[in-house]
Amino acid sequence: MKPKKKKRNKNKKTYSADENSILENAEYLISVGKFHEAIDQFKKIPANSPRFGRACKGHGAALLRIRKLAEALPVLQSAHLAIPEDADILVDGADVARLMGGLDVAEETYAEARKLGAAGYQILFGEASIVLERKLWIEAVRRWELMNETYPDNPFVIHNLGRSWHELGETDIAVSFMKRSLELSDDLITLSTLGLLAPHAGCLDHEEVRCLRIELCARLSEQEGSPVDSDRPVKTTDKLNIGYVSAFFHRRNWMKPVWALLNHHDREKIRVHLFADGPPEEIAGSGGYISDKQDRIYDTRDLSNRKLAELISECEIDVLVDLNSYSAIKRLGLWTAKPAPVTVGWFNLYATSGMKGIEWLIGDDVVIDPDEERFYTEKIVRLKQSYLTFQVGYDTPDIETPGRDQPFTYGCLGSGYKITPEVRAAWIKLLKETDRTRLLVRNRILGEETQKQWFLDFFRREGIGPERLVLLGPSEHKEFLKTYSEIDLALDTFPYSGGTTTMESLWQGVPMVCFRGDRWVSRTSATLMRSAMLGEFIGSDVDEYVEIAARWGTPEYRERLRKLRTSMREHLENSEVCDGSGLARDFERIIFEISK
Repeated sequence: MKPKKKKRNKNKKTYSADENSILENAEYLISVGKFHEAIDQFKKIPANSPRFGRACKGHGAALLRIRKLAEALPVLQSAHLAIPEDADILVDGADVARLMGGLDVAEETYAEARKLGAAGYQILFGEASIVLERKLWIEAVRRWELMNETYPDNPFVIHNLGRSWHELGETDIAVSFMKRSLELSDDLITLSTLGLLAPHAGCLDHEEVRCLRIELCARLSEQEGSPVDSDRPVKTTDKLNIGYVSAFFHRRNWMKPVWALLNHHDREKIRVHLFADGPPEEIAGSGGYISDKQDRIYDTRDLSNRKLAELISECEIDVLVDLNSYSAIKRLGLWTAKPAPVTVGWFNLYATSGMKGIEWLIGDDVVIDPDEERFYTEKIVRLKQSYLTFQVGYDTPDIETPGRDQPFTYGCLGSGYKITPEVRAAWIKLLKETDRTRLLVRNRILGEETQKQWFLDFFRREGIGPERLVLLGPSEHKEFLKTYSEIDLALDTFPYSGGTTTMESLWQGVPMVCFRGDRWVSRTSATLMRSAMLGEFIGSDVDEYVEIAARWGTPEYRERLRKLRTSMREHLENSEVCDGSGLARDFERIIFEISK
């Protein structure tokens, strides 16, 4: 019996040595980034091995790093059961939960890991990321700044620091951080973010925007496998097939100009195709879109860019219109080559796309000056009316007039990231120069108390008390629109001007004070206000913007505002800004001309 016992002991030691060798090799493979090979090795350790917990730990870590999160979770749970005192397993598990959207679970798991002694970059990054995902931007800035001090020149920390500053309206600061991150990592996500932010960064000029976006196109083209242009000619018989690509067809409040166009297309000449990266079943039911029996809607959410290009070809699309621009980064790769004979950017582009696959760009004579065309990679064509001509096809609150007993109220319901330091400075100057006035601001950022106090502090430091500001957080959209009943005069943001916000302000009876800035993105309110025959609210620069706003706050002008408010919808419907039929005829004129 004794010899047999010795033999078993010998075999057990040999087997353990083999397992150790396997684990050491697998852990080395993780350290050099060969995650798939490491996983194959970890799988060799059987469940009855005393080293199974260690194998699960490494296996789960590798799955996390290749973002196979659903597979990683049970593996890491097994690791934790086997080695409950290992803090690193908990940190990896918290990362998985966070990346899967379970922020509360992730926060609790990071806290448990802290009790076991977890420290260092990974847990700090995870905890800061939770704050960022919860949109607590002031706290996010604080955390990323602390990390940047401890881990200087880390591109991912710097990227997230820039992202947090952008959400607070500090776009120029954000761009400086993004540039630094790009220098350190050459990361495609950071380059894409820079491409997105570039037009609304005052620190970048037209040429810098163009160069950034051309560079992004080149990188995306490599990622997409260097696709080639469609070689199919435009049909010369039958109806013209026009395709529209968007991730936002179901967002009725955004799509007002799109429905103004599509609802008035001449179906005798045109067949409409919608390529939807959103729920198709919500398009017709959302309000605004009047479906025609000939129209075709395709659910493209699960299609890669190349598969979508194939579908577009199969549908024999003659003219393909991009409605996304940089609002749907994942679809930019579609436009690294022309997926159809004629390709057009309209509606959501307010600078050059930089994409080789977009040949034409439709604007108007307010938003693009002739001498700026050299900064566009596309050929420019102009509509005779505002390129953002819109119609409201869904229920909205009735127009209400503010009470005469309340102070004259300026207001802005634009996104928080549009309220730059320059905007705040103009508003502070306006409040200082006017009596019995106040400012109402409503956006998502102001729904959090720390961020509300941060915003108030800019005004307090200039001697403007909190009683002159009404700061409100987010709400359901119809309730959000009712806020205009408390606003006498709306104030535009800059350099990122209003689009949807300006349309909604006008529709609720409130004119928008704006000025024509130095780039397209600074002129969207101006094109809407001009087309609405409300040019007296458009200034030439920020000083005139303040002057116009102050003038309309005087008693004489207040009465004019009240009269305009009561007739505003009729006024709009009799102007070019809500002439969907005119938009469609002019758009079709352009499309048929460029398709020849």
